[in-house]
Amino acid sequence: MKEKININQPKLKENPFTVPDRYFDKLEDEINGRISHVAPKPGMWSVLKPQLALASTFGVILLMGYGAVTLLTPDTKKTDPIPENQISEFNQTINIEEGEIEENTDSLTHTKGIDPDQIVEYLNADASLVYLASLE
Repeated sequence: MKEKININQPKLKENPFTVPDRYFDKLEDEINGRISHVAPKPGMWSVLKPQLALASTFGVILLMGYGAVTLLTPDTKKTDPIPENQISEFNQTINIEEGEIEENTDSLTHTKGIDPDQIVEYLNADASLVYLASLE
């Protein structure tokens, strides 16, 4: 078995660590030298480098988008022009359709084919439903 260590031995109470001679005299000078050391000013290139990288990235993205649009869209010069007679026929068709829509639509001032007695009957039926709902 192991022998028990006696804590009261003077050898165990000694400090095993030592400090070099005149260490604390030099320590203050070293700390002051490190603190007072001024960092050099950054050069122009190190300041502009991130900004130039960002600007060039936007430029590349813009060029890629422009290239994609120009390559993927059909060339309009290759299509034949529309003849004038087709344009006039199309305009007449639109005018006819708009006229039909305006004739068939009802407005608030003109009621077509609605009898005033039917309006009164509808309003009375609606009012009776409200009255019945309020009784519950």
